[in-house]
Amino acid sequence: MPFDFQLRGLLRLRKIYEQRERMRLMVLNASRGRVRAEIDETASRREREFEALERRLEAGMAAEDVQLEEASLQLTYRRQQELVKLIEALDLQVSKQVEVFWESQKKRKVIESVRERQWKAYRLIEERREQQALDDLFAQRLETQSEP
Repeated sequence: MPFDFQLRGLLRLRKIYEQRERMRLMVLNASRGRVRAEIDETASRREREFEALERRLEAGMAAEDVQLEEASLQLTYRRQQELVKLIEALDLQVSKQVEVFWESQKKRKVIESVRERQWKAYRLIEERREQQALDDLFAQRLETQSEP
């Protein structure tokens, strides 16, 4: 008789949940990577803007132009701060999602462990049946050979 794992549907469901949580984690990590790249790009842009402002100030820039440049620098700084807050929120989401993923992985492994134990028990029973069948065949041959 073939091996029939009664919890096959549950195992399949656990694998689907684990894959879903893995995908959610990957999406969060990708978002975090994009935000980190934008933070780096914003910091570089802010540095370039500041250096350009310094050069223009040394060259004798008008006061109203200085105010516009300062406003631009402030906008860039605020955007960078928003991105830092966003990355902090994403970091928190990622750490929570890692735990959710680990939990789903643990639940799948528990079901797989049950399946493995049942498979080993099944194989043991099957091997015993096969051995019993061989023993019966051997005993039958001995009986037929010993009859006159």
